Amino acid sequence: KQARKAEALALQPTPPEVLKKLIEAGKLPKPGEGPSPSLRSKSRFLSLIVATNEAGNSVAVTVNGGECGYEETAKMCVEAALSLVYESSTCANSKGGFLTPSSCMGTTLINRLHLTGIKFSVLSDPEPKPAKELGRDAILAFRQQVAKL
Repeated sequence: KQARKAEALALQPTPPEVLKKLIEAGKLPKPGEGPSPSLRSKSRFLSLIVATNEAGNSVAVTVNGGECGYEETAKMCVEAALSLVYESSTCANSKGGFLTPSSCMGTTLINRLHLTGIKFSVLSDPEPKPAKELGRDAILAFRQQVAKL
């Protein structure tokens, strides 16, 4: 349900005039009125990625870190730029046109982000489980950690 709602919002974003009215009505924050540093210090994010190849093999990966709306987004942008400036020789040497950060910087960017506290983890289990189950387990564990904050 949530994925379909997110897809619909991505395909038909809220018009700017509607956002302006919501801001004026006090239902959305004005520019500069984001969450307080105290709230941001308690915030965390977890992204779960499940990929399946044509043969049916799957893998589940998590990406997690602190508050993603401000701090972690800024870290990702800065570390991507630093990867290109200082470690371009280890980034992909593709002759393609537009590249995603992943296809361009790959493990170079992942390693830099890891050092800033943004962690990428391949989920595994001693007992073989489908990737989706591993993902559900990771989400439950994350919720338990957040509940302790």
